[in-house]
Amino acid sequence: MIDIESVLRAAGVYEQELGPLAIRHVDTLGADQDQFWGDEGIFETEGVQTQVVSFRRNWWQLGVVPRARGALAAGLRVKALSYGLLLAMVALSLQLVRIFHRAEERATRDPLTALPNRRLLLERARQLVSLSNRSGLGFGLCYVDLNGFKPVNDKLGHHAGDAVLLEVAKRLLGALRQSDTVARTGGDEFVILLPLMQGADEARQVIRKLAQALEPPISYRGHQIDIGASFGCALYPTDAENLEALMAVADTRMYEMKAYSKQA
Repeated sequence: MIDIESVLRAAGVYEQELGPLAIRHVDTLGADQDQFWGDEGIFETEGVQTQVVSFRRNWWQLGVVPRARGALAAGLRVKALSYGLLLAMVALSLQLVRIFHRAEERATRDPLTALPNRRLLLERARQLVSLSNRSGLGFGLCYVDLNGFKPVNDKLGHHAGDAVLLEVAKRLLGALRQSDTVARTGGDEFVILLPLMQGADEARQVIRKLAQALEPPISYRGHQIDIGASFGCALYPTDAENLEALMAVADTRMYEMKAYSKQA
């Protein structure tokens, strides 16, 4: 939902200054689509000024009918009005782009750690599946579930728990490649995508590296907090033929490791 009046104020322009305003979708070929803001018929009005706003997956088109009064309807003053209108519409376009990116960020990022959330993780995982199906290059998916996290919240409070999660996110990122994805999908659960992973030996090496990164205690207000983790990795397409099955295999292996560590 967009509060168009707030957008106009943030852009430093006002509808009464611009004239009647309308917004509609256009496709990537420039074909007109449905109008979702403003009075009908604005785009068909003679003299309408338009401006395209490009987003990641679609385009919008702004349409404004300039307000011309008296002498403004002639010569250079009309041209000056058009330039002023264009600048106002560019400012409005930039404000809409900022709103779009903020909304997309909130929809795809974990608010505490800023890591990708489950939605973005699945989007990237599906891309890796498609790439693997075309190229034959596999990838790994690894579940990471923290051990002993609940007592941190219970004994030291949720601020301590948040500090631990932030430190864990930092350590996981530091132990991996830039091309890897670390996502937070639950309270103390993380999922990692590992492109171009070919074999179980490589997966075991990654698990050892992650375990070593999480081994040192985390300092919080004079407390030394020990946080371990259970891991479960699965390889595509070796372990599963689709993403849902791959995630199920990794999840099962993670819980098997957690059960084994409790018995040890």
